[in-house]
Amino acid sequence: ILMDHPAPRFFVSFHTARRMVSLMIRGIKPKGINQNKLMMYQEILRRYIQAGGDGTQYKILEKIIQQPAPSLYVNRSTMRSIVYRSLKNKF
Repeated sequence: ILMDHPAPRFFVSFHTARRMVSLMIRGIKPKGINQNKLMMYQEILRRYIQAGGDGTQYKILEKIIQQPAPSLYVNRSTMRSIVYRSLKNKF
C-alpha cells in the first residue's frame, strides 16, 4: 500500500513542525489532528530530541523535516481523495 511506504520527506512546514514540537516538549498534546499526523509529529519530536534539541534550538527541525519519513502519514480516505482530485484535474 502506497500510504505505508517511506516518503522522501516529512510533508509539513517548518513553522507547523516547530509549533507542534514546542507543544509536545511542554507536555501538551496537539489538538485537532488525526492519529496519523500525531504519529508524524511524534517521529519528528523523537528525531529532534535525538539530535540534541531541547526546546530552544528549532533550526535543526529544518533538516529533520527534509529527511526521509517512514510513511506518508495519510489514511486510506485521504489518499483516495488525493488520487481522485489529481485524476479529475488531469482530464
